[in-house]
Amino acid sequence: GYANAYEQLGDYKKAFAIIRWFYDACKGIRDTSVITFMDKMDALFLAYMADLSLAMGDEAAARSMLKDALAAAARFDAAPEYRSFVGMTFYHGSPAAVSIDDFGDTAMLAIEHHLREESCSAKTYDIWKELCHEIQ
Repeated sequence: GYANAYEQLGDYKKAFAIIRWFYDACKGIRDTSVITFMDKMDALFLAYMADLSLAMGDEAAARSMLKDALAAAARFDAAPEYRSFVGMTFYHGSPAAVSIDDFGDTAMLAIEHHLREESCSAKTYDIWKELCHEIQ
């Protein structure tokens, strides 16, 4: 979408702002006290914002966001909830309301895929692997 377009244009600040806006908006449409499908998405948003932060020269912010992405992924993967309506503020009662993603079976795999397969920098992936090794 727009974030990818701005990233391709080298306008990392606008790309970051779009992802940050969506990340923040998603927090407002759910109950953050329960694990939801959106926790998996949080992990991906944070990884994307980390890479954009690194592109803007802010390695400390990138590292912090990757730590948060790791925590969000661990939280989701410990008790995955794939039914997209669980914990959502505007759920209307139909179990037919589902989300399907092709990011990976787990949040950790989704982040790995994003950092390896998208246009992310090798440095972002290196920081991610370092943080993963620290928790093992």
